[in-house]
Order: sequence, then structure tokens, then C-alpha cells
Amino acid sequence: MNMDALKNKNVVITGVVIIALIASGVLLTQLNKDGSETKVKRDQTILPEIEAIPTVDASVKVELKQVVPMKEVNLIVTNVPEGTESIDYSITYDAEVDGEIVPKGAIGSLDVDTKKWTAKNSRVIILGTESSGAKKYDKVVGAATVELKFQGSYGAKLYKGEFEL
Repeated sequence: MNMDALKNKNVVITGVVIIALIASGVLLTQLNKDGSETKVKRDQTILPEIEAIPTVDASVKVELKQVVPMKEVNLIVTNVPEGTESIDYSITYDAEVDGEIVPKGAIGSLDVDTKKWTAKNSRVIILGTESSGAKKYDKVVGAATVELKFQGSYGAKLYKGEFEL
């Protein structure tokens, strides 16, 4: 084989490889561009729309008073908005268990006095557990966070506050 023919053959092969690499790069760029647009569209249809729940009016007053220090509290809500049908609560706090600090809490609902909207709506809550009348109290450390969800003719409204125990 002639050296000139071998050089020409190498030049042609090199040219074909360069053209193939350029074509591959263009193709991959186009696929990536189309794929990212598809992914965005797919994510938009999968993720639900989340509507923010507004906070309750500042006239609503919430208290967390100790009934039995660090063991039982009374959750009191006054100036409940007119039209309220239910109030769900969540009280979270830290407790010491076997020398470690662990998150604890209580959830439930308050009875709502629908006849008198300014009446106190309250509930005594045990910071621990109760079974068959036997109470086991948590060793509470620090503050408690109270979260309330008001439901009524106005929709839903939230309250969140922190209380020292």
C-alpha cells in the first residue's frame, strides 16, 4: 500500500470520527433539552398545589396554664372566631427519658361553645400518658409549642405559639 493512500485513508477516518462526535454532541444536547422540558411538565402535574392556610385573627387569645406543675396543663382559647365548628390542637415539648432528650406531645380537639363565641374553650392535658386511670408523667424540659387549627364557616385558620412551662 502506498503511503499517500494510507495518509488519505487516515484523514478520511479522522474526518468521519470528528463529524460523528459533532453529530453525537448535537443529538445529546437536543435530547437533554427536550428531556428537561418534559421533566418540568411531568413534575408540575405530579406535585399537588398547596394552598397556604391563613393565621387566626390576633383577637384570639391562647393560654397554656399549669394545673400540676410540669405534669398537667390547661389549654385555654378565648375570643374564638364566630362560625368556628372545631379546634384541633397539637402540643409538642421535649422530655428527658433515660438521660436523653426526646420529642413528646399531645394531640386532640377542644369542645367549641357555639352558643357564646367569647366563651373560654379549654381542656386539661396530661404531659405524659394515662391508662386505666394510672398517670405516667413525662419529665418536661423547656418550653412547649402549641399549634391550633380552627375550622369553620370561614374555612381553616392556624395559630402557633410557644409557652414556658
